[in-house]
Amino acid sequence: MTFPGKEEQKQGVASWFTPTRRSPRWLIVIAFAVALGIATPVAALNFIEDPTGMAVAASSLFFLTGFVAFNCSWKTTGITVLSLWIGIGLGLVVGGRGDEWTAWLVFGGSAVAGSVLLSRGVASIRFAAATDPLTGLRNRTGLWEECEHALNICQRLNQPLTLVHIDLDGFKEINDQKGHAEGDRLLRLCAERWTGVVRAGDTLARIGGDEFLLVLPGSNPADARELMETLQAVSPTEFCFGAAALRFDEDVQSCMDRADVELYNSKRHRASGR
Repeated sequence: MTFPGKEEQKQGVASWFTPTRRSPRWLIVIAFAVALGIATPVAALNFIEDPTGMAVAASSLFFLTGFVAFNCSWKTTGITVLSLWIGIGLGLVVGGRGDEWTAWLVFGGSAVAGSVLLSRGVASIRFAAATDPLTGLRNRTGLWEECEHALNICQRLNQPLTLVHIDLDGFKEINDQKGHAEGDRLLRLCAERWTGVVRAGDTLARIGGDEFLLVLPGSNPADARELMETLQAVSPTEFCFGAAALRFDEDVQSCMDRADVELYNSKRHRASGR
């Protein structure tokens, strides 16, 4: 199993607008947004009175609201754009252009409503792009995001992080003998029962076929094996698994590779015992 790298992530939906934090690209986008936030009220303060100046103000507001909508929740987007809109209105009053309140009302109301709708639409697209449509679990794209989040938390709190690779037993035979509909039903049932067992801070993802991966922040391999026993007790079918704890200065992909090795060792051991 190969974990998606950063270049593959960039090909996802709206990935350009969500660069990795602390990266140079992220800092450039932040600086650009701050510059637009300053330019918009400056133009509204009537320091620039010609049509070109108003075009600058409108363009600045458009790009700034777009940036906020793509990178913030819809509530944060609404509050931010509303605050900017009010600031522009005050700027018009100070600049002696308070009689233009009708245009300000229409333009600002459209900006607030449009930015909120855009933010909610982007959130919906991102959720769909990161979710497995069959089981409702995270897919590979969503798993990468959760791994980064869990890794940051565990490093900050100096806690262990364990990854568990799960593979169902005899899934191909189920598809061949009972049909793919039965296989899909089994996958959904596994996801439903396992989700009811894992902790709220854990992440269960379907990474392809009958393979799942668990991200367990704050857990070591012994904790993971204990959790696997609980999962097996509620599971509609048997499975094999491999667990690996993230080592110091190790990347997530290397940890997943070791979990893969443990999984296939477990499968060989089970096959040889039959």
